[in-house]
Amino acid sequence: AYYCGSNDFNNSVDPDSIVKNTVQIANVVLSKRVKFIYYFIIKAPQKAGLYDDIDDVNQRVRDCFDELISSVDFNKFLCPDSADVNGLYIEDNLHLTDKAYDLMSESNIEQLGLGSNGAGN
Repeated sequence: AYYCGSNDFNNSVDPDSIVKNTVQIANVVLSKRVKFIYYFIIKAPQKAGLYDDIDDVNQRVRDCFDELISSVDFNKFLCPDSADVNGLYIEDNLHLTDKAYDLMSESNIEQLGLGSNGAGN
């Protein structure tokens, strides 16, 4: 499971470099015949001016691997443009509350197809 890039945006790393680094890591993992799960960079309220770049990075990483990797996107309920995020972030508008982690856990199981029988892709 791989979640990186959020801090890169905070440190002004350009989107091309974020994609390049992520693809490089994914290729190493895949070369070992290990399943790679890419967690989309979360569009937290603190990153409001970067949503287009975040969408671009997430899509480009996903496109690089087509069906070779699984991907999980929590932005449908963690992005203020898509949902009411009241109570999901602490005061810094970046870090998540327990309520948000509960939603992520449920969504993770659903998006990876882990259901009640423990099977997944």
